[in-house]
Amino acid sequence: MLAEDGPRDWQCPGNGGILCHCEKVTRREVEAALTGPLAAQTLAGLKRRTRVTMGRCQGFYCTAELAELTRGRLVQPMMGHDDGA
Repeated sequence: MLAEDGPRDWQCPGNGGILCHCEKVTRREVEAALTGPLAAQTLAGLKRRTRVTMGRCQGFYCTAELAELTRGRLVQPMMGHDDGA
């Protein structure tokens, strides 16, 4: 829910912490986007659902943690810090 009139997930307890600080995307939001019948299968799909990596830093600070969280869950894996990239 990206509406400005309701509470965002980062304001709610038990969210798993903020993963993307620029867009205030929580671990719980990313996990929710990666599960279910219409789960995100690409980084682009994950961006559309959560706005992760779309903030001012363009993923500079959250990409490593996001790569670890999405390992084995995306059609094309993200290149993490230990993937030989």
